[in-house]
Amino acid sequence: MSDSERLADLLRFAGSLVRAGLPARESTLSPELAWDPDRDEQFVRAAVRWAYREEGAPPDGKLESVRTLYQVLKSRHELAIDGLDANALEAIILPGLRPVADVRAGTFQLLEAGEFADLVTPPFRGNIESAISSVGCVTLPRHPSAPYAGTCFAVKKDVVMTNRHVAELFTEGTGTQGLRFLDAHAVAIDPLRERGDTPSRLHPVTRVLMVHPYWDMALLEVPGLPMKPLRLASHDLSRGRRRVAVIGYPAFDVRNPIDVQMTVFRRQFQVKRVAPGYITRVVRADTYGHDVSAWAHDASTLGGNSGSAIIDVETGHVLALHFGGIYKQENWSVPMSELARDPRVVDMGLDFLAPRPDPAVPWRQFWDELPAASATQLLSPPAQPSPPPAPALSASRSPSRSPSLSAPSSPPPPRAAHRPAIAPGAAPAGQPISDNLSG
Repeated sequence: MSDSERLADLLRFAGSLVRAGLPARESTLSPELAWDPDRDEQFVRAAVRWAYREEGAPPDGKLESVRTLYQVLKSRHELAIDGLDANALEAIILPGLRPVADVRAGTFQLLEAGEFADLVTPPFRGNIESAISSVGCVTLPRHPSAPYAGTCFAVKKDVVMTNRHVAELFTEGTGTQGLRFLDAHAVAIDPLRERGDTPSRLHPVTRVLMVHPYWDMALLEVPGLPMKPLRLASHDLSRGRRRVAVIGYPAFDVRNPIDVQMTVFRRQFQVKRVAPGYITRVVRADTYGHDVSAWAHDASTLGGNSGSAIIDVETGHVLALHFGGIYKQENWSVPMSELARDPRVVDMGLDFLAPRPDPAVPWRQFWDELPAASATQLLSPPAQPSPPPAPALSASRSPSRSPSLSAPSSPPPPRAAHRPAIAPGAAPAGQPISDNLSG
């Protein structure tokens, strides 16, 4: 990619993210009215400090350059590539628009920039931090090459939810009957694994309760797990987009832009992170051959975020389960409101705010088509796992996943595909897929 093509790509990406953050009433205002002097000046100054943190001070005129560029992006005006300041553009994108927060001792730190700076204040901080301790890392301690599988979160006492494609790394079968562990693949949950030297506390998974035949979702039983169950929202997107925090364990991926990953995730991976963004719209996604109504979001994610909890920052409730996306375009998630309609999921006793089981859900046939079994197969508890080795690359089931510094795309909506790849028209040939096939 040439320098001019890279700048054009960054410019489109930055414009989409800036506009995604504008309240609806601002989207049609003039640049003067759309510019919020106090909020936006704080963002611009913090962005410049971040971009030139190693130099100590920005060059002359840099603050004005970033300020002008940010105003133009918010106003939806066209901006010529010639003479565009790439450093100013990256300063706007990375620290403030879709940051990634470190987690230490159950709390999180965000850079003092951008529209998410208020998440460190009440009530948002309390809502997010209440959820942090309920999110864990899915580990495979005895796996020879992939000791880390993805993310999960507590949905009932001793029960966690993750993605079906995460569970498939150690489970055979679909539904609730006849499920079996793959040979010698002990699996355990670590509720910590934060940035720094947090010791591991592994809790073995003893049973796979459900591998959903339609949604990319699975339920695991973990006796004695010290994670408080999260409440699961049941409402749809009729109230419009929602500000969210994605809590999970992003993993480094050598197949995607290394410089972007190193910058956004600050050279440390497979530790618990908080990534703010928006749930933006309903999209059609092709997962496991099924055309599902997923929810799109635009937080920064990597492979390893599969199974992450998407938290409504206004309430602390889980809105959706992250499962995939396309680099710099869009991420996808399983809506809790859809799972709240499934009688078999509701019967598991999960803490839905307003369960509304519907025997005639559109995916009932996929439950009915599962082979009958005489009883639910209880899985033998794996041996007590040893502490996992040093972080390594997450397991891969496909050509892969990339950091999702995502921006809303234009119709037609993209389609996430579990097998074999992104559907035609969703992304250019060779476009890396983010998160939808492995941890």
